[in-house]
Amino acid sequence: MNNAATENLRKNFLLPADMVEKAESMARELNINLSQMVRAALDEYMKKIEEKKTEQEVIEACQFYYELDKQTAREWKSAEAKI
Repeated sequence: MNNAATENLRKNFLLPADMVEKAESMARELNINLSQMVRAALDEYMKKIEEKKTEQEVIEACQFYYELDKQTAREWKSAEAKI
């Protein structure tokens, strides 16, 4: 995720105190610092959003081509009936 060519930027976020305490506790249990944990969590969250977006695009494409196939079948049905 993070390599020598990647520039790190500092950003400040406001979080509820109980969330910070829980995150810091979990980070200690995982033997990582809070920044590493936040980066990993944000990376996973963004991947899930991208996957859902891709899934929705696939659903929409399937619906489009399903309707297109139905229309084409109707057109061919009438053409074949005349033969």
